[in-house]
Parts: sequence; C-alpha cells; structure tokens
Amino acid sequence: MQTQPKQKRKFLIAIAAILVLISLAYVLTKSHDNNDKYATTFPNLSLKSLNGNAITSLPILNNTQTIIMLYQSECSSCYGTFDQIVNNLYDIPRVQVLMVSPDSLESIRNFKNRFDLDPDMPISFYQCNKMEAKKLFGNFLYPTILLYSSEQQLLLKMDEIIDVDELFAKIAPNL
Repeated sequence: MQTQPKQKRKFLIAIAAILVLISLAYVLTKSHDNNDKYATTFPNLSLKSLNGNAITSLPILNNTQTIIMLYQSECSSCYGTFDQIVNNLYDIPRVQVLMVSPDSLESIRNFKNRFDLDPDMPISFYQCNKMEAKKLFGNFLYPTILLYSSEQQLLLKMDEIIDVDELFAKIAPNL
C-alpha cells in the first residue's frame, strides 16, 4: 500500500516539474517577443546635452539615417565600436550618430574627448536615464546599436558584439 502513495507523489512531482518548465519557456519566449517590439520607430527620448540642458526632442536631420549607440564610458567594447563607426562615417553620407549613455556628463565628456572628432561630424553625445532607456529599448547590453531609417523606422538592432561592417552594409542600400 505504501508504493501507491510514493508513485502518486513521484507522478505529482513530475507533473509539477513539467508545468514549471513550460511556464519558464513561456515567460522567456514572451520576454524575447516583448524586447523585439521596443523602439520599432524612433523613440521620444528625454536626454541631457553635454552642457546639461534638457533635450525633449532630438535634432533629427532630414533625409538622414540615424544610429543610436547606447554605451557606458568604462566599456572597452564601446570604445572599439565607436572608433570603427567614426573611421567609417566619412564614407557614408546622410547618417547621424547619437551617442547615448546613463553615465555622468563628465564621464560622457571624457569619453568624447578620447577621440579626435571633427566638429562637423554628425555625432552628438547625450545623457539618458537608464530606466527610461530600458523601457524604450528593452533589455540591452553595452554597446547596443540601433539603426533607424530616414523615415524613423528601426532597421537593425545589435548589442554587445557589434559588427560595424554589417551595420554600414545595412546603411548603404538604404541611401
């Protein structure tokens, strides 16, 4: 008689484990789906410029594609990725780069100053609230690149390991 309750208990544990796995799979799938819906059109960001002024709408250039790079100043991959973007930017007309970071304005200035940027380059630096960025873009790693068309539609999202050649290949056909 004791074998029947043991079998019943094992059966219930197995059913519970299966339900937990199914629930976990559903949550992970739903989480991934939700991340894909973020920022499909150009987001309305609340930012601060390097001089500390609040920016409520970004200066989007007409007939221009926009690269938003979410970064942290202490991220070595962010330095490498930005350096590659700067080196390729001269070859691609009608592209602007918006560098967005949750770091302090001083850290953002220090990041910018590590590069020899031509003042005429279409690159701007901004400070953002990390929680607002997460709400707009979903979960992201540093660096994250978002490429928007001149119609402000999301064309490409890459994070952590950025292939700058892929980024610029995606830009070129849309010019």
